[in-house]
Amino acid sequence: MAATLTQKAIETAKPDPAKRREIPDGGLPGFYLVVQPSGAKSWAVRYRFAGTPRKLTLGPYPLLSLAVARQAAREALLAAAHGRDPAAEKIAARQETSARRFTFGGIAAEYVQRHAKAHHRTWEETERLLTRADLAAWKDRDIRTVTRRDTLDLLDAIIERGSRVQANRLLTRLRPFFSWCVERGILEVSPIAGMRPPSPEISRDRMLSDAELAAVWKAADEAGFPFGPAIRYCQAFVSNERDPDCRSRQHLSRIAALADPDQSVP
Repeated sequence: MAATLTQKAIETAKPDPAKRREIPDGGLPGFYLVVQPSGAKSWAVRYRFAGTPRKLTLGPYPLLSLAVARQAAREALLAAAHGRDPAAEKIAARQETSARRFTFGGIAAEYVQRHAKAHHRTWEETERLLTRADLAAWKDRDIRTVTRRDTLDLLDAIIERGSRVQANRLLTRLRPFFSWCVERGILEVSPIAGMRPPSPEISRDRMLSDAELAAVWKAADEAGFPFGPAIRYCQAFVSNERDPDCRSRQHLSRIAALADPDQSVP
């Protein structure tokens, strides 16, 4: 029968250069001290689950002391006796922790804090688009599972509800975000590399009518110095840029007359 492990036995346990050693604990069957050929020591527990031998590594020695490791082994064996698989549970917990570290929402928040705030004047809009709005459904999703097709489906849905420009704006925020993720080693490649804007944008240039220009001219007069003259100067400048010959002056005179028949352009 194996002897109960003691602190002295652990410290004096010698490695076998040819193979790994497993030294059983006589005080708790299934609990072992593992000694690698390199001399590194760790703890493990062996049990059966659904008729199959299983092994659970508890951790290294001396990071885990004998007392702590023995208690962990006792808990694992008790779990196995109740029909659970401690090794599988440990793997699942590790995967869940990893997934939490890589959630889209968590990475987006980190991007805003570390990068967008320092480099983008419109970082608040970036934060809104990446952490709320249409991407809210991706908050708890592992960012490594986001595909090009997922992004296209999202943009298509935005376009279908009539928000074509919004779809383009979201893409312009996603591009630098995914590129940053690649730089940080979070992603291997950007899922939207080379993706074009999903919708063409139509220019909406519009010129103010004479009545609207007259209203601005009058409001500038009421504003007084210094803003009033500045606004009128801007109107005159824009008018000259569009029509540098004498017609611009005639046009301003007409605007001034509309605003106040007693005034004229000096």
